[in-house]
Amino acid sequence: MNTIAGVAEALGPNASVLYSRGLPAEIDLMKNTHWQGKLKVESFENREFAGTPATGSAGAVADWSYLFFPPEGTPRSLRYTGTFKAVNAGRYLLLAAGSRGDVYRVQVDGKQVLNQEDREGESPQQAWLDLAAGQTVQIVAEYLPHAAGLSFGMGIIAEPDLVSAEAREFASKADAVVLAIGFNPTTEQEGSDRTFDLPWDRTPSSIKSLPPIRTRLWFSPVAAA
Repeated sequence: MNTIAGVAEALGPNASVLYSRGLPAEIDLMKNTHWQGKLKVESFENREFAGTPATGSAGAVADWSYLFFPPEGTPRSLRYTGTFKAVNAGRYLLLAAGSRGDVYRVQVDGKQVLNQEDREGESPQQAWLDLAAGQTVQIVAEYLPHAAGLSFGMGIIAEPDLVSAEAREFASKADAVVLAIGFNPTTEQEGSDRTFDLPWDRTPSSIKSLPPIRTRLWFSPVAAA
């Protein structure tokens, strides 16, 4: 039984239970990032970014999918270069993700902000950017795929846009709100050992942006076993 079905059963037939994901799925964030024009894509036939690359362009960096024990592919490396312009002043979430065995580094205006080394289980990595209204930054991602295909994704979103309009509407009308936060199918799986920190470091700030909700402590302290 999932959370929604459990709450509905506990409250009975006279209660209306609404569900909203609230935060965007990682792949949707990557697909919906509004870059300034196309990103430049350079592909090298080695892992050193050496020689003359094959060049192309892309409207988004959204090839991310998590692969379990993929066979190793031919050595190669890719560099993505794009420009992002902040519409409003504030904090922006930069999110990147690869698959098992992938390596990547992300720079913002020449400063490295993300570094994913080769490891068995990889969870999406994030960095927060403080940007002024109209500020433009250059994003460069260097990606070393482990498998034959591509499984890298990257995107940016303003912090106020993290919580969906639907979730805000439901919260404003509800008598009670149940929040299920932390793990999801992309981070709760075999090999993805990580801390129990909330996703993207700043989830509580996103929750605070919801309409006012009265809260109370619903559990009692449990003695350690």
